[in-house]
Amino acid sequence: MDTGFLLAAVSSLLGAGGMYVILEYKNHDDRQVAHTKLSKLQAEGSNAKRELQAYVKYVDYVAGAKQVVVDQAKTLTAKVTREYVHVEHIPKDPIKLKPPGLVIVKYAVEFTLGVDLKADGFDISARPSGLDIKIGRPSLIGTPSVKEISHEFPIEGVVADEKHTLDEIKKAMPAGLALKFAGALASDASAQALIERNIIECVLSHLAKQPGVVHLPSITISAK
Repeated sequence: MDTGFLLAAVSSLLGAGGMYVILEYKNHDDRQVAHTKLSKLQAEGSNAKRELQAYVKYVDYVAGAKQVVVDQAKTLTAKVTREYVHVEHIPKDPIKLKPPGLVIVKYAVEFTLGVDLKADGFDISARPSGLDIKIGRPSLIGTPSVKEISHEFPIEGVVADEKHTLDEIKKAMPAGLALKFAGALASDASAQALIERNIIECVLSHLAKQPGVVHLPSITISAK
C-alpha cells in the first residue's frame, strides 16, 4: 500500500479523535456550568419559598386570634361621654299652695358601647394581602353612668327639699337615657372607630407573639 496514503489516513483518524476529545471536553464544561446555574436557581427558589411561607405564617394563627378577641370582648369596648340638660317640671303642691316649680339639671353621662363578638356576625378571614374582620354594630353595654355637672331652681322656695328632688331625678335618668339614646349611639362614628381599633390591635398583638411570624398583615374591618 502507498506509504503516503497510510500516513494521510492515520493523520485523518488522529485528527478526528482529537476533535472528538475537544468537543466532549467542551460539552462536559457546558454541563457543569448549567448544573451550577440550575443548583443556584433551585437554592434561590427554596429560599424564596421559605420567605414566602414565613411572610404568610400569620394565617396559621387566625383561628387562635379570633378566640383571643372573643375572650377579651369586655375590654374591647368604647366609652362615650355626652352632656345632657334635663328640665324637670315640679307639679303644684296642693297642700302648701305653692306654685309649680322647675329644675334644670346638667349631666355628664358615660355610655359603654361594644359589639357582640360571640354572634355569627363576627368573623376573621384571610385574603391574599391580609385579613378581613367582620363585626356587628355597637350596642349599649350595662347602665350609663350619670354625673351631675350643675343644677338650677329658677324659682326659689317652690321646692321644699331640693336635694331629694335631685336624687329622684338622678335615679330615673340612666334607664331613661339608655332607652332614649341607645339607637343613636349605635351609629356613633367615633365609638365605632374606637372599637374597631381595639379589635385590630388585639389581633395584631396576638399574631406578633406567635412563633415563625415575621410579617404582620394589613387588616380591614367592616361592620354590618
